Amino acid sequence: MTSTKPDEIRSEIEATRAQLGQDLDVLSDRLRPHKVAGRTAQGVKTKVAGAGTAGRTKATSLAVVGRDRARENPRIAGSAAGGAAALGVLTAVVARRRHRRGHTA
Repeated sequence: MTSTKPDEIRSEIEATRAQLGQDLDVLSDRLRPHKVAGRTAQGVKTKVAGAGTAGRTKATSLAVVGRDRARENPRIAGSAAGGAAALGVLTAVVARRRHRRGHTA
């Protein structure tokens, strides 16, 4: 709604300036570093929480499949359990040696 009368034009300019000032205040508030960091942290927390849920769902699904296969063929399940136990022992030995040598990795 533009006008050709000088007083109305001035009034429109002042209204536009006021609106621009408010818009700038809102933008500068949203761009404050602590607010940006807060939004970013919340986004990361949301993604991590979602990933944790997805991971638990996948692990549960794999456990069910593994259980069903173990029931079908107990020999394979025993071999897999033995392999997992051997891997666990090997991991413990390596960790103990690193600890003795003073490594923290």
